[in-house]
Amino acid sequence: MDALFFIQLFIVLACIGIGGKYGGMGLGAGGGLGVAILVLGFGLKPSSPSITAMLIIICVISAVSILQAVGGLDYLVRVAERILRKKPQAITFVAPGFAPIF
Repeated sequence: MDALFFIQLFIVLACIGIGGKYGGMGLGAGGGLGVAILVLGFGLKPSSPSITAMLIIICVISAVSILQAVGGLDYLVRVAERILRKKPQAITFVAPGFAPIF
């Protein structure tokens, strides 16, 4: 791999990281800014959007919305709290399972 690949990777990750500080919309804007820099600054050709990836994103957003509407997120927080109060050393195993939900 050449250095140009790692520079481009760093730019995209930096844009996503900075955008992630501002929430969900900032994360999307940061990713878009990273792609814009790659297309306009480095001359890369953007590909067509993946329908499968977009459908997966829609499914995940729908599932989280339903969980929040019916109180499922609150339930998951209570379960995680119970587990961690009982065994605080298990945070390295429990946190990755619950972190993507929040």
